[in-house]
Amino acid sequence: MLVYCSVLSLFAVSCRKSDYKASALVNATDKTQLNTIFQSLRSIPQVVTVTAGVYTEFRLAQGTKFRFYPHSFKDKNGQTISSGVVTLSIIEMYTAGQALANRSVSITGNLILKNQGDIYITASMNGEEIFVNKYGIDFFSATHAEVPMGLYYGNVANDDSLVNWTRVGTMTGTVVTGTVLDTMSVFVVDSAGTGVDTMKLLRNYYQFDSCSSLYWVGCHYPFSTTNARTNIEVKLTDNAYNGTNTQVFLVYPDINAALPVNIYNATTHTFSFQQGYEVPVGQRTDIVVISYAGGNYYFFVQKNVDLSVTTTFKPFMSAYTPNEIINLLSLL
Repeated sequence: MLVYCSVLSLFAVSCRKSDYKASALVNATDKTQLNTIFQSLRSIPQVVTVTAGVYTEFRLAQGTKFRFYPHSFKDKNGQTISSGVVTLSIIEMYTAGQALANRSVSITGNLILKNQGDIYITASMNGEEIFVNKYGIDFFSATHAEVPMGLYYGNVANDDSLVNWTRVGTMTGTVVTGTVLDTMSVFVVDSAGTGVDTMKLLRNYYQFDSCSSLYWVGCHYPFSTTNARTNIEVKLTDNAYNGTNTQVFLVYPDINAALPVNIYNATTHTFSFQQGYEVPVGQRTDIVVISYAGGNYYFFVQKNVDLSVTTTFKPFMSAYTPNEIINLLSLL
């Protein structure tokens, strides 16, 4: 089992276990505004309407499938809603870049997570927020489905509002490996309107039948390795980039994981993991830095970093628009 040992100690072998507690370790830095200043990078939700009290299935643009049952919805008082139109607002995140744009990282407690996909979902009726008893969700897999992944719920209960994940008991997904022809239409929401995918494809999914939460829902599995560990240091030469307006991430593309490098030292202007909280080497690794300073957005990415050779990085930040950063994140 892999732990985020110290600030990011992702690896349990020969490593003392320690909970991930970045918010308590930040060096005199106010991180509460980070969620607001990076708001422009978030994805535009897909909007779908369904009828309460009726069994409904649909699939979104990136492949996520939903099943809402006759008793899926309830009001704020816990009363089941059996009729009326429900509006669902949903963001799909299947890549590390999409997750970062929406401020989701691949950690649970002191563990790194292999990420199969995240969604953010809300429901409303007549402009009022409503809730769920349970519904079904299938996370799309572009390849043959592997081990049953776990269902996780996310929370933003930390000062920088990055999403952290908690597993839902021992629930694992049923692996659906394309043995059944999937002819369900895809809802595609874009500037041209709604298109329909009528392709007949064998699709692979991790299927969960009893999801009982809205907001952040993810399909993950703890990552483990026996590789050696290392710390890293990201040194920003311009003092305009600091812990109040900048976030640094380490991305493991092979497991689709995005990790926050969020211990900022105001004296040396560096981001790092706290000493002893280390990450495994031997994984294909990208370094990503996003900042908002002087009214402009700045971005840096260094791909295919060899952590076993270089552990100090000096990013050269370049100005980009939010849309340009979103496009760059999509390439991760």
